[in-house]
Amino acid sequence: MASESITIAVKNNYAVIQWVKNLDNVLPLIPNIVESNGTTVKMKFSRLMLNFESEFLIEPSLISDDVVEYNFRDNKGNNFRVTFVAEGKSTIRVVITYFGEREWVVEGEFDSILEEIRAGILRDVPDIPEIRPQLGNNNETSTIPNDYSKNLSRLSYLSKLTVKSKFTKTQTVAINVGGLVDYLQDIVKQYSEYPVIYISGSGGAAFRILFIDNEVKGIYVLKEGKEYFGNEDILNTLSGAFKVQIYAIPSPKILEEIKE
Repeated sequence: MASESITIAVKNNYAVIQWVKNLDNVLPLIPNIVESNGTTVKMKFSRLMLNFESEFLIEPSLISDDVVEYNFRDNKGNNFRVTFVAEGKSTIRVVITYFGEREWVVEGEFDSILEEIRAGILRDVPDIPEIRPQLGNNNETSTIPNDYSKNLSRLSYLSKLTVKSKFTKTQTVAINVGGLVDYLQDIVKQYSEYPVIYISGSGGAAFRILFIDNEVKGIYVLKEGKEYFGNEDILNTLSGAFKVQIYAIPSPKILEEIKE
């Protein structure tokens, strides 16, 4: 097993932890990822005359208030792991671990990967207030029947859900204030032949929406460090450029199979 870490001095490690909880923020920081489709990534490593390339499945990961961990595993059992750990109030430790074939080749790129992650965190993480997540807007509880909103906050659940999807489509869209709901409704109409549709978006904020039989069954939003569950009103406050991924799931029974 090969492992290396770096310590990054930041203004607010809570802001960093909230930011890296969004996988779409993390993947661009890993320069060895040459392809990504939402559930898998292709990674390529080089050292001297040797190369190693493989397709890795993004597996269920550890997510908490102080630790965020992403595991990437290929069909041969090779495992690449990135862990973000909050230390104190103004320090983030990033740990890269790899065990598997061509370990010497992969390990040779650890320094450059850690430097890219360090630069990305210092450049891209917004300076949000250090406040802990709250439920909904003004602490309101969700009014969605059979609510899946809490599930949508868990990467372990999302990994299982997206693996079961029939197809994935990615697009970048500009959303005006109050326009997200109409955009989501257009997507649901476009793919109405599928009983379950999961839509995720990342940009200045992150949202995850689950539709079952054309009805909203789960809403999760991460905005300015606050998590909102089952709150439809918060969707109307989101605006800006978003990278949106659309997943079509062939049967509602899949949701019962992966229920946490």
